Amino acid sequence: MEVSALSIGRTGELIASAALELLGHQATAVADRKYDLLVDCGSKFIRVQVKASFSTEARGPNYQFKTAHGRHSKKTYVDGQVDIFALVAVDERRCVFLPQCDITTVTIRLPKTRFTDREEEARSWRSAMEVF
Repeated sequence: MEVSALSIGRTGELIASAALELLGHQATAVADRKYDLLVDCGSKFIRVQVKASFSTEARGPNYQFKTAHGRHSKKTYVDGQVDIFALVAVDERRCVFLPQCDITTVTIRLPKTRFTDREEEARSWRSAMEVF
């Protein structure tokens, strides 16, 4: 059975939300915005855009994420729309967090090893939050 892109996206949001909850932050799903989750960090709210993928072997053991929006013509996110990207490896059920300012291309590839390190979620969240 093939999984739809919509199911992959929703699963990614749930994985990212769970990761954030385990890091001590309440994450709320948001509809009809440029971001998917609004994260309560106590003194501020952070807008998180979730991108989900399965592993691909096309260029080695990597995950590929489209970091643009729009159904037909892909547009990159601009400052003020999103604070942090949660890049989710659905098959590993893990995510890596990157600040929006670090995303400079429409497609980003991360090695599978970024998602197998148990400490990477917490480490990447702390690093992304340093921007704010």
